[in-house]
Amino acid sequence: MRTKIKEIAASMYSDGYTSRLEMMGRSMEAKTIKQKEMLLSIIVGEFGDRNLDDIKIKEVMSFLFYIDRSNSWKNRCLTVISEIYEEYNWSHKKQIPRPKFPRFINNSTKSDVFTEEELTAFFNSAYWSDMTCRLLFLLIAGCGLRLGEGRAVMKRQFQENSLIVDGFISSTGRRTNYNKGGKNVSDGKIRVVPVPDRILSEITDYLTLSDGPEDDYVFIRHGKPLSQRYTESVFQRTLKKSGINVNGRKLVPHSLRYTYVTLLRRTSPVDEVRRLVGHSSASMTEYYTRPGLSDLLQNANNFKSTVDRIFG
Repeated sequence: MRTKIKEIAASMYSDGYTSRLEMMGRSMEAKTIKQKEMLLSIIVGEFGDRNLDDIKIKEVMSFLFYIDRSNSWKNRCLTVISEIYEEYNWSHKKQIPRPKFPRFINNSTKSDVFTEEELTAFFNSAYWSDMTCRLLFLLIAGCGLRLGEGRAVMKRQFQENSLIVDGFISSTGRRTNYNKGGKNVSDGKIRVVPVPDRILSEITDYLTLSDGPEDDYVFIRHGKPLSQRYTESVFQRTLKKSGINVNGRKLVPHSLRYTYVTLLRRTSPVDEVRRLVGHSSASMTEYYTRPGLSDLLQNANNFKSTVDRIFG
């Protein structure tokens, strides 16, 4: 049976649709649903009156090519189009093969890393207006956390000089019981990372000031976990006060995670670092590794005897 795209789209991202996903072990944030509904309306506006089995890959790619949006936005559109095929195949006996749409290259700029000297300057207490925020970012730097994971830390997560990373706070303010890329507590995304002694000592001193239960959040402001917007603004103000040269560099909270990976990779195998930071592949860990000039000089020096032998 030939079915128009707008007819398939009518049932997508509804309560019944998301409930089915949850029964299959998948979930979707309310914010994500809104984004996908918006993208779906654009797709329906362009192709809604067409039958699904008439659509060609070239038509879709040409349509997206001339839209003045980021490549990541266009890739999200391709994901929604793929989900249209998935929805059709779920509700019809006759299956329509899902095309293998090529992906647009992600053209976003990677975060830069701090040098060890810059880390020392950045965490100088004199530059911080909010010491709770300083401690949050210190933990993020020393454990390679994502910002959402740091904001979500509860007292109970500190055990035996380590931190059990078992959730994050999303942009909507909800805390999950799994980490990025996971769907639930049983899919292996929970990880355990050692906490450096100096940072653990500061955390311990900080926690002695609070008598709350183990499920209390560690980093709070006005009775609630520190918000993403607030922590990012404090980060940038402190960065400016520290005098670190940011010209031509992208230094953001996520730079602390990049820095953690980069420093560990100097002495540790990629698979060990991958497990600590919760990457699904070694290639992602390598992507996060950003060698500084000193690393590049050391690497060049390691090969000097080889090039002397070949070209000397």
